[in-house]
Amino acid sequence: MSTVDVFLKLYGIKKDELLEWGKKNYPELGGNLRLLLAAYIREVLGQEPPVEIFELVPKVTVKKVIDLKEDEWSVIEVYVARVVSERTYTACPICFRKLTNGECTEHGKQEPIEAKFVDVVVGDDTAEVVATLTPRVTTRLGDIDIVGCYVRMRGRLTSDMRFVVSEVTILKMPKTRREVSVEEVREERFEEVPKIEVEEKPQEEIPEGVLNTFRKLIETFEEVSLPELEKWARRRGFKGDVVEVVKRLGYVIEDGVVKMRKGTLS
Repeated sequence: MSTVDVFLKLYGIKKDELLEWGKKNYPELGGNLRLLLAAYIREVLGQEPPVEIFELVPKVTVKKVIDLKEDEWSVIEVYVARVVSERTYTACPICFRKLTNGECTEHGKQEPIEAKFVDVVVGDDTAEVVATLTPRVTTRLGDIDIVGCYVRMRGRLTSDMRFVVSEVTILKMPKTRREVSVEEVREERFEEVPKIEVEEKPQEEIPEGVLNTFRKLIETFEEVSLPELEKWARRRGFKGDVVEVVKRLGYVIEDGVVKMRKGTLS
């Protein structure tokens, strides 16, 4: 996919529509897609076209994240995992300095814009780092969401181990996920699962004499270990469920210990 194709997809512009728009507005440019795309982004979308469209960025040495050095300008190619935080402020539209009472220290009275810093987690096969997208970068990106993209970033590592970004080039976008409508889901055909009838076992009959024997033992000791109670019952030939007997008598089992209910003896 060419750089132009990447940006056409990012901005949601169809090539045929761009060429048709170019014929009407810039016939002198012919079919120069790069220039037409730049003009379309500026005039129709109202955004500044990214310089990466023209592929004028010189070749640079790409560093691994683990090899970044403090205060050294570097280029990294990384996957954008997620947004960590965003910070907005009222800024000068020319230099992005913070305005005070609508005044810029460099450019005087200005129509304020909302500028934004965005912190994102990025990484390669060696390490991860928090990258800070500066207002100039976030303004250029506009509504483009780079989370999930593989990008090239130019910037420098600060003393607090943040990579402050001055330029971003999108190298690879995530595959678009097909949205399935509710109607499509409803139309899915599922194999009907046959109903399984579960036969309820009748409650086991426990002779009153057996219940009285257990009652007498538990009341004598007040607390009895369940494993010891089960051993005691097996030695006397009882083959039923000891836990069921305990429940039938109204006692409780806590942490493997059979206890009489508070204030009751049965």
